[in-house]
Amino acid sequence: TVTPPVQKVGVRKSDYGRAPFGTPEHFYVAGSRGFRTYERTSGAPKLLSVDKSPESTAALQINGRLAFVGIGQGAPVPSNPVSQGWASAEGGLRIYDIAQPAAPKKLSDTFTKGVARRVQVSGGRAYVADMMGGLRMFDLTDPTHPSPAGVLERPGMVREVMIDHPWMVLAYDNEDRLEVWNIGGAQPELIAERDLDYTEDELFIDGDRLYVL
Repeated sequence: TVTPPVQKVGVRKSDYGRAPFGTPEHFYVAGSRGFRTYERTSGAPKLLSVDKSPESTAALQINGRLAFVGIGQGAPVPSNPVSQGWASAEGGLRIYDIAQPAAPKKLSDTFTKGVARRVQVSGGRAYVADMMGGLRMFDLTDPTHPSPAGVLERPGMVREVMIDHPWMVLAYDNEDRLEVWNIGGAQPELIAERDLDYTEDELFIDGDRLYVL
């Protein structure tokens, strides 16, 4: 099979984008100082909306009509009551209703004591890789008021989380380690661990294989 060359069809410049997510009709980008929505076109994507934020948003997951944004690192936010001890961190989970992509509606901010590096949504729960804050889990029964559903505080900083139910894979920023958990029961169960030779940047599951990038 011959792969055709990649052709550039357009460029749309914006602030630094860390976490793009595409649907058949739109692009969503969480990045430097905000959450952006774009409409797909035959050329450069058309910017529909920008929701600026004082923090740097560093993760994004789209699930149906909801967008789950990981709040990253930035200037201290006085409204975050749990950032004491983390002078430059005010991480957490921000949820938008994107039923109208041109006018996303912010539903909630739930702050943590770390820096949200990755967000995954599965089985009515959000899983947030919160770096020094561990793995944070939230019940999404009411997206306007996510409720804490548990925390895994392990040695090291949780950099990545990837879920292929019932399996959850965690990777650590300063431990060069992978962990595999079973989240199909009442409580997460550690199944396996593996040391790595480097610090991974992203995890990807395809079928029965895990790719570490």
